[in-house]
Amino acid sequence: MIRKSVVFGALVLALCAGEAQGGILITKKGKTFVGRIDGKETPPCPENPEDIPEVVTLTWPYKDSVDGPYGRAKWEFRSFEIRWYSVDADQPTDEYWEKFLEEEIDVKWHRLRDEFKRGLNREETGGFDPIKPKIDLSSESNRVLSPHAQRFGKAKVQYPDGWNVRNVGNVFIIERPDPGTGGFRPKIHLFEVGNVPALVPETVDMVRNTLDKQLEGVPESKFEVLERSQPNAIASVGFDVNLSTASTVGERRVRTLRRIAFRTEQTYFFAAYAHEEDWSELESLFKKCRNTLEVEE
Repeated sequence: MIRKSVVFGALVLALCAGEAQGGILITKKGKTFVGRIDGKETPPCPENPEDIPEVVTLTWPYKDSVDGPYGRAKWEFRSFEIRWYSVDADQPTDEYWEKFLEEEIDVKWHRLRDEFKRGLNREETGGFDPIKPKIDLSSESNRVLSPHAQRFGKAKVQYPDGWNVRNVGNVFIIERPDPGTGGFRPKIHLFEVGNVPALVPETVDMVRNTLDKQLEGVPESKFEVLERSQPNAIASVGFDVNLSTASTVGERRVRTLRRIAFRTEQTYFFAAYAHEEDWSELESLFKKCRNTLEVEE
């Protein structure tokens, strides 16, 4: 459990002249915290996770910022919460990406991660072998996201670089140029509807009933809810629900990754589809896209 104590009085930090200031800590859930980690009290992040200090402390003020997001504060993180930290950097470093490239991390670092991936594939000059191993960016699991987000209503989401975008009615369809197994083209649907009651069981039933109606009269068809997350509350705004579903028509089974974002004005839907045979390659890419969904209400 992260423990925070906010000090409203004067907080004096002894900073030696010329001493390097830095500090970033990333939890095992991918949440990042930037502030000051005292290198005199905390050693560099060890190679072995079992050697991470029992407690790592991060404080504000930090660098030129007099007050942090919670004023003058001190945060304490327990070793079991910590994935990685740095006492002298304030963003994920090459060392971090080399170890945790495919792990979840806050959306604000996705562009830096994609730049690192591209860097792995840059041609080296002078006849020397690259120091870093190359990765196959043509693999969907390694595909980077477009730097340009697709907007729908007051929401936006980043999508796989190189995929095509078209608009059908009030639905934005983002498709891979080449088809997958059985000719089914992996795709993402984005759309919004008028505000719906934020009742999770009823909402899941709404999704199920809508798809059941679409499949009515289609022989050998069915729809399943495979997973449903607990609601993720967005303070004073609404909440999000993640779903994993599958629909079957004949011998074709299509997997879908969904997010329903309930907000005051509208309800926003993200749905990413792929043939079940292609799912293992595309699931992490779809999750990466879903995690970039932002609603500006």
